[in-house]
Amino acid sequence: MDCSDKILRNRFKETRRRYSLAVKRTLKEAIKFEGQLLFRLRDTSNEILDTSLLKLSDLRPILNVRCSIKAIRVLTVFILSFSFRFGLPRESYLVFDVRFLSNLFYVAGLEKLRALDQRGGG
Repeated sequence: MDCSDKILRNRFKETRRRYSLAVKRTLKEAIKFEGQLLFRLRDTSNEILDTSLLKLSDLRPILNVRCSIKAIRVLTVFILSFSFRFGLPRESYLVFDVRFLSNLFYVAGLEKLRALDQRGGG
């Protein structure tokens, strides 16, 4: 997926999130830098989907057709907890702000459970 630099800048401004490559450069410079990094990938891609003029609701059916579930063999998700105080982790692709959720460490009966503990109901 790709879109024009101007549209991408507007999308990042609307989210009010810091663009991970814009730590020591402006947003415009960071987007241009990312384009340079991804040039080889883009150049060797079989398909490029330009999302510049698409709304999110328009994108879903297109992706459903192009990326059917049958084509996905393995999905790997890494979950990393971090502090916003120290900035976003460089290796992150997607960041979900879940600070609105309760901290389960402070829920009675769950404070001694760990992530791999099956008694947590997960």
